[in-house]
Amino acid sequence: MSGCTRRRVLLACASTTVPVGCLGSNDPPLGLRKIEITNGADEEVNVHLLVRKSGTLVYDEVITLGTELGEKYAEVTKDWMGDREYYEMTAETTVGGQQLSASSNSDSLVGDNRDFSETSCFELSVSVFDDEIGMAHGFHDSCELPAAEAHD
Repeated sequence: MSGCTRRRVLLACASTTVPVGCLGSNDPPLGLRKIEITNGADEEVNVHLLVRKSGTLVYDEVITLGTELGEKYAEVTKDWMGDREYYEMTAETTVGGQQLSASSNSDSLVGDNRDFSETSCFELSVSVFDDEIGMAHGFHDSCELPAAEAHD
C-alpha cells in the first residue's frame, strides 16, 4: 500500500462508518420484555447489570447466582420494561479473578433489512461462563407479561 498502512485504512474506515439502526428508519425501536441471567461458571458470580432506557439509567443492580441448580438462574422484569424505546444493557462480573463484561443495545436489533412487523419486544439473555460473558436476544410479538411475572 503506497504510503498507506493497514492501520490508517482501518482508522479511515472506522471514522466514516455510520451505525446501522434507527437512522432513516420510521419503525419504532423494540421494547425490552425481560432479562434472563444464567450462571454456567464453576463458581458463584455477582453480575452487575445496568440498563439505560433512552439514555437514562433505570436499572443498576448486582445479582448473585450460585452453582446449584436452583441458584444458577435469575429473571428481571420491571414495570418500566415494554416501552418501545432505545435500550442499552451492560453486564459485568469477575470469574476466576478475570473481569468480564458484555454490552448490547436495541439499535443492534433493527436495520439489516430485518422484518420485525410481527415483533414488538425483545428479551435479553445473559450467560456467564468460566472465561466469558455473552448476550443474546429473543423476540416476542407482545411486550405484555402475565400479571404474576411483572415486578416493580
